[in-house]
Amino acid sequence: GTPLTAGDAVERYVEERHGENTSANRNGFHRGRQWHDRRNYARGKEMDRQLLAEYENPTTALLSLRVERAVLNRVSLLRELSAALEPTLDALRYRLDKHTDRWEWLLVLAGTRQYATPHAHIYLWAEGDIPREAFHPVVQRFVESCEYAPADMRGNSTDSDTISIRGTEQTDTIPRTEDGGSAGATYALAQLAHLPEVDSMDFDALLWASTVRASEGVHHFRKSSYDVWDEGEEPEPGEVVEDFPTNTVL
Repeated sequence: GTPLTAGDAVERYVEERHGENTSANRNGFHRGRQWHDRRNYARGKEMDRQLLAEYENPTTALLSLRVERAVLNRVSLLRELSAALEPTLDALRYRLDKHTDRWEWLLVLAGTRQYATPHAHIYLWAEGDIPREAFHPVVQRFVESCEYAPADMRGNSTDSDTISIRGTEQTDTIPRTEDGGSAGATYALAQLAHLPEVDSMDFDALLWASTVRASEGVHHFRKSSYDVWDEGEEPEPGEVVEDFPTNTVL
């Protein structure tokens, strides 16, 4: 019930992660925060590979939506960002339906490398070419819906890297990773808050992870209703991907 300083929040988060590791070593199995984000990472990577293989003419897009940094209460900032994504996703579905009948998406809430300011990555796959202009109203809806997104579109300009599209005739081919997935999906998924080993995380990464930890009810990973694995077929996270690169794919 008492607000914590950034340092206190980080310290508590590190203690909790160490406690989860101790439980896992002692009991042989423990579904802590890293376990769940490894599962999220594995699910997102497999979803990416399957959709790229299924679609005859896949287009991918990455929408990176940002808020102002100058807000004292990090939890309030993250919750406002998360709430604004509901109408944003509604706008995204509406725009996609106008251009294609096959599409899926995933969403990762991430912290910037400096100051751990919350922002959102929406990564999507679509069948056929989708023009960049189709996503302008989606970004505008986010800015209108989020109290902490500057009304002048600063940080969310539709002419900048807020929108990155690959795979159409006007854009580059979709950059791939060695495992057959897309570089864009890997970039977004690698920013999951609890994915790295806690002792390898710098202060800003720990600050972001502790903000997510404090924001109960905010889901920092979401996806569309696409079923990646049939019931009973989902493997353990460590069986799917052993290496979890952090912010290395640009």
